[in-house]
Amino acid sequence: MFNLWKATGRYAREYTRFSRNARLFLLSFFFSGLWFSGYILFFNFYLKSLHYDEATVGLLNAIPTLAGVVFALPAGYLSDRIGRKKMLLFSTLLGAVGFLGMCFSESIFFLCLTLLVSSFAEITIWTLTAPFMADNSQAEDRTQLFSLQFALGTLTNFIGSLGGGFLPRLFGGWLGTAPESTASLRATLLTAGLCIVLSLVPLLFLTENPRPVRVPAKAAPTSPSGRRKLPKVNSLILWLILPDIMVGLGAGMTIPFLNVYVSGKFGVEFETLGLLFGFAELSTTLAVFIQPLLARRFGKVRSIVLFQGLSLPFLLLLGFGPYFWMVAIALYVRGALMQAANPVYQVFIQEQVPPTERATASAFLSVADSLARGSGSAFSGFLRGGVGAAAGFNILFGIMIVCYTSSITLFYFRFRHTDDAPVEEAPSIAPAQARSETDIPGVLL
Repeated sequence: MFNLWKATGRYAREYTRFSRNARLFLLSFFFSGLWFSGYILFFNFYLKSLHYDEATVGLLNAIPTLAGVVFALPAGYLSDRIGRKKMLLFSTLLGAVGFLGMCFSESIFFLCLTLLVSSFAEITIWTLTAPFMADNSQAEDRTQLFSLQFALGTLTNFIGSLGGGFLPRLFGGWLGTAPESTASLRATLLTAGLCIVLSLVPLLFLTENPRPVRVPAKAAPTSPSGRRKLPKVNSLILWLILPDIMVGLGAGMTIPFLNVYVSGKFGVEFETLGLLFGFAELSTTLAVFIQPLLARRFGKVRSIVLFQGLSLPFLLLLGFGPYFWMVAIALYVRGALMQAANPVYQVFIQEQVPPTERATASAFLSVADSLARGSGSAFSGFLRGGVGAAAGFNILFGIMIVCYTSSITLFYFRFRHTDDAPVEEAPSIAPAQARSETDIPGVLL
């Protein structure tokens, strides 16, 4: 407890040392996190209020993740060339329009169209967050700052889930409808949509950093035809992608439907769901503060494997626990252990590639993750529609355990000897100028 309190105090002190860009991005991230928590908690229930079946709900849940296959690479490519600020502003504005339009959509065509548009913001923010933070941080601060950003994300999910769980009944009372009615759920989603509009304001005040330049010491190799060859990073990117694909496939089958799974298995109401998922996010926030301490002591790879490996028994309990209190405990502990490893994992990935290729590498990872999660969501819907929800979830949790175990094993045996030192590249600006622009020895995420 003393170490956790000490770590929390250190985070609070260091926040004042973050750059202006860092603080603005964290504020924008806070509002977008509130939006996303409301969307995650109530979107499936909104679709059910429109009388869509399990297969259709699964397919609609697959659209945002499969949209990453289309949007992630262009977002990463364009941000490396036109700047992070422009891409974040444009995508968030477009996402706000799409999400608010989705709240008024009932036909399958307009739901698909507006989901595709709003997904652009989600995918772009997800793709650019790690490169933006890596661009504004130094190696010695990066793990702690990534962890703080991730903790903020889970904290906003806690606030959004806790407060959002009471909104359908509140709006239902005002509108004279049941909490699970389309009107009540639409009003709840619109409230969440206002948060993504608010997230635009801090982005307006970001300062675009100079783009890093490549070192011209060695000319890129050319082919016999005289064309330049791309750097030979395919093998490394593949090894970084494979574990993420396995986790994404398993997670896509169950994580988007945990609210439906818990509600159907134990018959809990929206308020209980909000409390359950809210405190699950809070437990993850506390674990995230501990992760940098473990990363310093055991190294990034071992700490990632330790946290993810310890989550597996609780994943088993989450899928097959017979009592609500068992599933609730498993949800808290599994989420805390699995998600707490994520910021260190993001740092590890960003430090394996040069700064000039971070957004592109992040985009490749986003494409792979989105394709895996989208495929998992679509498969989940068809399976539950074919064999029933109860039997379907039993099968899906079994597959998820196999996927997670394979991912952890593959990652450990491939990277267990990897040096934690980041890839070095000549800075694009003088050190004194860099210190002046960030105001600190390191920036964020």
